[in-house]
Amino acid sequence: DSFLSQETRCPPYGVNSTQRAPRPLVPPSSHAGRHRGGAELRSAGERPDWLDDPLLGAIKCPAFLDSWGRQFESRASGTSPTGGIGGENARTFFEAGVRFPLGSHDAGGNRILGWGSHMELESYVNWLGMTPDEAIVAATSVGAELLGRSDLGSVAGGKSADFVVLDANPLDDLRNTRRISRVYLRGAEIDRPAMRTRWQAQCASAGGTTGL
Repeated sequence: DSFLSQETRCPPYGVNSTQRAPRPLVPPSSHAGRHRGGAELRSAGERPDWLDDPLLGAIKCPAFLDSWGRQFESRASGTSPTGGIGGENARTFFEAGVRFPLGSHDAGGNRILGWGSHMELESYVNWLGMTPDEAIVAATSVGAELLGRSDLGSVAGGKSADFVVLDANPLDDLRNTRRISRVYLRGAEIDRPAMRTRWQAQCASAGGTTGL
């Protein structure tokens, strides 16, 4: 289990948790500077701007997104600038020198496969205080290192050519990881237009349902 149990005291870090918080993993890496990016704070009843993101619209049906937006509009509270107790504890670990890999909890429904990873990276910047560079390293080479996969995690000779080409620099704003131009898997470009066409057809066949 890569998480601390609920109601667990973690004396070395001064963390008192009533939620599940990340467990320390491996020694720290060093990066200079701080640059915030990612989604903005939202007030109660405010629909998030990212619901209109073209990348999200390419993988979820309009009816689903409209329904999800109404859920946000009906909420009585907004977002926390710290991510709540879970985000605060994670920041304590990070500031103590803990390295974080990206660990997506995407599971379908409102935890949209793939999309949630972008949100988690933004929380690393907004809640933990990572730079965009540190967040990208957490999502790539750190994860590969912890898995013992020397063939993954970076673009280099002898490694699997799995990478994305972006239309904007994520070091300027981490939200630019969503501005995807091309995707390559093992050196072959994925036919994203064909995938988008197929998903749009599935949305059309689903009619007004919100399950896709």
